[in-house]
Amino acid sequence: MKFSVLSSGSKANCTLLESDDVRVLIDCGLSAKQTELRLQQIGVSPASISAILVTHEHSDHISGLDVFARRHRIPVYLTQGTLEAYNEILGCSRRGTLSSPNPCSPNPFERRIVPRGASFAVGTLEVLPFPVSHDAAEPVGYRFSQNGIVFVQCTDLGRVTQGVRDALKGAHGLVLEANHDEDLLRSCEYPWEVKERILSNQGHLSNHTAGHLLSEILHCDLLHVVLGHLSEHSNRPDVALSTIDTYLPQKREFSLDCASIHQALPLVRIDERLAPAAFIEAA
Repeated sequence: MKFSVLSSGSKANCTLLESDDVRVLIDCGLSAKQTELRLQQIGVSPASISAILVTHEHSDHISGLDVFARRHRIPVYLTQGTLEAYNEILGCSRRGTLSSPNPCSPNPFERRIVPRGASFAVGTLEVLPFPVSHDAAEPVGYRFSQNGIVFVQCTDLGRVTQGVRDALKGAHGLVLEANHDEDLLRSCEYPWEVKERILSNQGHLSNHTAGHLLSEILHCDLLHVVLGHLSEHSNRPDVALSTIDTYLPQKREFSLDCASIHQALPLVRIDERLAPAAFIEAA
């Protein structure tokens, strides 16, 4: 199993996960053109994507979804609440909806509803969508497993629930939100109502909360962690990494990196026989 964070931040989010027989995108917040470019940069053909799994309907997670999915005829997985919210955003009268694609489109694509808390399969990947607390219609994180290897994507949540902790337990690879430093957030240029939203139980995780969560679910087979959804205005990679390191053992056995909105991270291999996970050359 391998993954690459193609983009993560306040403007665009997209992660690639691949296994032996399947490649999936988690969200498609980049434009279709930029998604294709970043996939090609890591040696992945856009036509090889098997499915797109949507966490929620905010624009930084779905901006390129309609065009990319139609262009490559890729099925889209999402919750019922996200589907309804996206249909409203998309504009039913102008372009059709996910549940009833525009009949004029030469490349309609299939949508598949996923229930939060119930597993389903994409190829040989077992996928568990788990509820998160965020100001969206029906948001989820995703836990993937195959042959004992586990990868979890967990961003865009304002508080940590027991369900979130359970979803992260046993992960070998993890994309975890570290959105803001609370002092930088309070002093940045955001309007106060935006700051209140970010700090709320339906907002985003701070560096300290992410560090505490990581310390709770830490185990000897955790191999690679990528910090995601860092704010451009109220966080910095060095601040996020140094804060989270204060919650971890001095000699940690896993690699810790920050994702970026500017470029894709190299493909990283998740393998229980490797410690820490090793970057591999793109094909």
